[in-house]
Amino acid sequence: MSSPTHIWVDSDLTMQILKYSSVFLWSGIKFLFALIQAAAFNLGYWQSILLTVAGGMMGVVVFAYLDKPIVRGWRKIFPAKISTKTKINKKSRMLVRIKKRYGLAGIALLTPIILQVPIGTMLAMRMIGNIRKVLIAMFISFSIYSCIAMTIFYFILSDEQRLNLLSKIGG
Repeated sequence: MSSPTHIWVDSDLTMQILKYSSVFLWSGIKFLFALIQAAAFNLGYWQSILLTVAGGMMGVVVFAYLDKPIVRGWRKIFPAKISTKTKINKKSRMLVRIKKRYGLAGIALLTPIILQVPIGTMLAMRMIGNIRKVLIAMFISFSIYSCIAMTIFYFILSDEQRLNLLSKIGG
């Protein structure tokens, strides 16, 4: 009879992997939440920037390629009602204004903090249709937001201000 094999797991390493994975995955869906999470986990300046930008770009790639299948599936589940009226509300008016005035750059700058990665990416793909341009614009936007947020968190705020901020947001 053989004795059971014990696999020793380093709990600190496991926690680090879970933290890094969580920030990376959330960046692809809710970028602003991932920035807050990276700060709360205190992962470090460069690690936080790299994880949030890489995760955000992963989300852009996934949603850019899933754009058409998602819309087709949505239309199968919720068929469009034939209507002669176009529904206009504050949100649609704002998106049209941004599209006309600022184009892809406006959509890319609003994606991380307001639109979120799935909606911003699918909107940009519908507007531009060129994945390369969308990837470049989103990369620039994610990089700007990550650098600004992490610079403020790690270099501008004092330790006391950081702890106060994290306690207010539940970190």
